[in-house]
Amino acid sequence: MPKLLSELSRDEGRRLKPYRDTVGKLTIGVGRNLTDVGISESECDMLLENDIARIRAWLDLKLPWWRDMDKVRQRVLINMTFNL
Repeated sequence: MPKLLSELSRDEGRRLKPYRDTVGKLTIGVGRNLTDVGISESECDMLLENDIARIRAWLDLKLPWWRDMDKVRQRVLINMTFNL
């Protein structure tokens, strides 16, 4: 499988931001056709979890005291930061 991943990455290219492919379809990653295929529920959850982890790291860096707050307030800060 690693060889296949490498070959597909080489052949399709690897883009970390959405782009239009040669026929105008919105695409991302290694040829993922977002227009026709979209993403799965599990991929959506993974993206959200990654975003939350990124926000927590940012809060740790910028507002280190946020972890001393109760869980409800922590969630509010994450939610507010997410929506910026």
